Amino acid sequence: MSVRKSMAWSLTGSFGFFVIQFVASVIVARLLTPVEMGIYGVALAALTLLTAFQNLGFQSFIIREQALDAPTLGTVHTMAVVQALALAVILYVGAPLLASFLDEPRVTPALRILCLYAILVPIETLASGHLQKRGRFDLLTAMGLARVLIGSIATVGLAYGGFSYASMSWGSVIGQVVAVAAAFLLAGRELATRPTLSRWRTVWAYGSNILATMALANIFSRLPDIALGRLAGLAQVGLYGRASGIIESFNTGVMYGVQRVVLKSMVDSRDQIGRIDYVYLRAVRAATGLFWPMYAGLAVLAGPVITMVYGPRWAAAAPVLTLLCLAAIVQTALVARQEVLITTGHVSQLPRLEGIRGSVGLALFVAGASQGLVPAAASRIAEALTQHALFVRSIRRAADTSFGSIYRCYGPSLVVTVAAVLPSAALMQWRGWPDVVAPGEFAGSILAGMGLWLAAVQLVRHELRAEIGRVATTVRARLGR
Repeated sequence: MSVRKSMAWSLTGSFGFFVIQFVASVIVARLLTPVEMGIYGVALAALTLLTAFQNLGFQSFIIREQALDAPTLGTVHTMAVVQALALAVILYVGAPLLASFLDEPRVTPALRILCLYAILVPIETLASGHLQKRGRFDLLTAMGLARVLIGSIATVGLAYGGFSYASMSWGSVIGQVVAVAAAFLLAGRELATRPTLSRWRTVWAYGSNILATMALANIFSRLPDIALGRLAGLAQVGLYGRASGIIESFNTGVMYGVQRVVLKSMVDSRDQIGRIDYVYLRAVRAATGLFWPMYAGLAVLAGPVITMVYGPRWAAAAPVLTLLCLAAIVQTALVARQEVLITTGHVSQLPRLEGIRGSVGLALFVAGASQGLVPAAASRIAEALTQHALFVRSIRRAADTSFGSIYRCYGPSLVVTVAAVLPSAALMQWRGWPDVVAPGEFAGSILAGMGLWLAAVQLVRHELRAEIGRVATTVRARLGR
């Protein structure tokens, strides 16, 4: 499958994931209270913390290795399953301890339900690695959409039926069951290996660096939720979760879809011509030109978006969303940063970089959380800037490019971003930055922004111009049939 088709399938699925999860979150937010959302939020944070120690990079190991024999594959699969079972036991036994720490007994059942989810995740992960290695992003999309759609329907149905915070835990489990069924259907042959640990040293040599990297990344991304719950209460965790949930849904859906295609493209470029700089710089130009306007527009319209979507009781989450969008803009400037180091064999640098970034970010977040919800969110911008400063030098060396080449990617994207948000910013300034605007004005500002974005893309000859032209040509050809 070509890179263009792979990206089209990946983006289609990613936007589908985002839309489904977003719609489900809107409905659930109107059925549950901030405290109920906070209970699930800290349970999920604990799951993610421990899952970090389960991640040996099995998926990326499968993708990057040129030749995988049966013993190596059997070892990868066996290690993934054993780790999942160990994690589930730790979660089950440790759930009451977390509940006691937060003085909230309902955290125990919420976390114990997620033990089932933890057991099932590796099967989908391994299948995704095999499908991605084959370039079957169409099948990856189908598997992911089935999981998200069924899981979201289950969550909404259970929330409506009065299952409270447990509805979200059970929804995650049900969605993962669907993903496992799809994994065996689409990649059953690759998954059917003989259990063995004979090549554990080979897998560990690569996976230990990924393990350290992901452990640090997840610890420093999820500890703040638990710290916020301890310092400010579970209601504040719920409010923060509503804002961060929008960003995380976009990142795990859309951005993850982009990154996995970029990883495959960089691996192919490395194997064919020995360079990845062209592929990486194209990815930076495209990602910033497409996603900066989205994040910037959401930052400007955060108040109306939160109130319109979740209701007035969630209005306090609006300034949090604005600040998190600004942090996301900084993070997008170095899209696929980890994938660059993985592809070029510099994976050993990741633990150090993530450790420094996470330590600074956690210290800033805890300091902010002690002062309130908005200062806590503002700390994420400082963390993103720290991350950029840490990674840009390593990326320049790994991709064999220059600082100038990287930073020149940002100029055209900045122009199209400013053009895209002008109508929304003008509307909010005219109305006095309210939490509620008329639906017609809201929609009109977005449509006007899209029009100015398209015009700016053409004016500055942005990287996206050619892709937009190809899409337009394809649409006209199909409509003409």
